[in-house]
Amino acid sequence: MWGNRKYNDEKNLTQRYCKNLDIKLVFAPYKIKNLFSAKDAISKLSRSCVVYKFSCSFCSACYVGETNRHLATRVHEHLTSNKNSHIFQHINGSEACRTLCSEDCLSILDTASTSFQLRIKEALRPRHMMRQIAVTRCRDRLLH
Repeated sequence: MWGNRKYNDEKNLTQRYCKNLDIKLVFAPYKIKNLFSAKDAISKLSRSCVVYKFSCSFCSACYVGETNRHLATRVHEHLTSNKNSHIFQHINGSEACRTLCSEDCLSILDTASTSFQLRIKEALRPRHMMRQIAVTRCRDRLLH
């Protein structure tokens, strides 16, 4: 009801003051919720169910993995506590790589809603992206 009255008021004003102009008034309702997001953006490290890529800033070696948990939890394991992790071994095997390692080395490649989808998405990544960090680490040992 209110929308029609407002439309009629605007139409009357337009007809009164713009007689010589061929103007057609169109009313398009909008809601404030369409202008703003009700939720804050989730930070990269707070996301879960992701396929992620670690790229070394120094030597460009990369590692692709997946996790159901928060990415921050998995990254912390890679960097500090999981001695079997390829990333942990790579970073601790080179002072230059360890110095340049930061959160910027991580990127999210894909997300999924189930563990099964997550494993499939990781498996479908090109083979040249998968676990290259282990190959680079072996090559580094041969060079030194």
